[in-house]
Amino acid sequence: MAERGADDREEFTRCARARRHHLLHAALLMTDDRGRAEDLVQDALTQVAIRWRRLRDSSPDAYAAR
Repeated sequence: MAERGADDREEFTRCARARRHHLLHAALLMTDDRGRAEDLVQDALTQVAIRWRRLRDSSPDAYAAR
């Protein structure tokens, strides 16, 4: 079971790294402030990470954008 947890973390990390730039761009458009945008992205990715097992097979991007 511990192996599955490590796989989940690696899968989430790959997804987060791949989408971070897109999310940051969207957050910058919403806030016009780099610091606030980075905070929003961090908060969104934290929420996705918490729910990763449920979201990974559906739409983590849509959840993060929400």
